[in-house]
Amino acid sequence: MQNLITFQMGTRSRIVIRRSNKSHIHLWMHWDGYLSGQGDRICSQLRLLLQNYSTISLQTKVDALEIADVEEDECQNFSAEYLEDFIENRTDYKNDPCDDIEFEYTIDFSKGLLIVDACGHNQKFVVLMPSIQDGFDVSSLEEYLED
Repeated sequence: MQNLITFQMGTRSRIVIRRSNKSHIHLWMHWDGYLSGQGDRICSQLRLLLQNYSTISLQTKVDALEIADVEEDECQNFSAEYLEDFIENRTDYKNDPCDDIEFEYTIDFSKGLLIVDACGHNQKFVVLMPSIQDGFDVSSLEEYLED
């Protein structure tokens, strides 16, 4: 019998949280970065946050966050399912602006937007926060992705 080696590939992505008073926060994610993975988790977490806070209150919370940068050659893996906890409680994640990504999800509470940059497909989508509150998930954009 032959020995088989299997590899699990990750679709790398990152969340960028725009801040008005300092540098933006970058949270790097190694796994499930595609729209129906981390993308839908981000929408789900945003829905939870928007049930309890206005976009203005969320921008104030994000602007107040203190976050350290990763050390050189260090990598920190984040998962979108912790986004609500991160914004409300500032758990111990570090700013990781790694550029090795296929998808970038930019959250801009001051403008009420989620910007989805499908870097690997050279496409960008802008989603309004009220659409997310009404149940929109970014996985519905997959049919528009060009290979």
